[in-house]
Amino acid sequence: MKSRKSAVSNSGPLIHLAKAGFLNILKELYSLVVPIEVTVEVVDKGKEKGYADAVQVENAIKSGWIEVVSVQLTREFSEAAEPDLDLAEVKVIYYACKNGITETISEDTADWRYVSIAGVEKKISAEIAREIAKEIEEVEICLRSEK
Repeated sequence: MKSRKSAVSNSGPLIHLAKAGFLNILKELYSLVVPIEVTVEVVDKGKEKGYADAVQVENAIKSGWIEVVSVQLTREFSEAAEPDLDLAEVKVIYYACKNGITETISEDTADWRYVSIAGVEKKISAEIAREIAKEIEEVEICLRSEK
């Protein structure tokens, strides 16, 4: 496997990839960071509703491969955000920009313009699934060549 890139994730991809059984494979692709607000949306609210994916994400956080960070927005960045973006989305983009992380993972369409202005590449779950499939194919090729 290739070395992991850093990425900041919003709630949707974590939920969808956990439900699809791909959350643990995601750790092979990325060193993942999430704002506290994402943890509240995915883990706290998910567990209240009895969602199994919430427990999977919580376990990933407890094991340390998803890092939870507190993000303090500047007033200027917050005011520049699209009005239909929620706080977690804005913090994902801000953290990536502030820390030189070039990829965000999000399902929301409202942040496309803001992400491009901020100079950050956005990935969605379908793109992550393609990367996972490519990684699996590369491993299978290596295993076949070793026989």
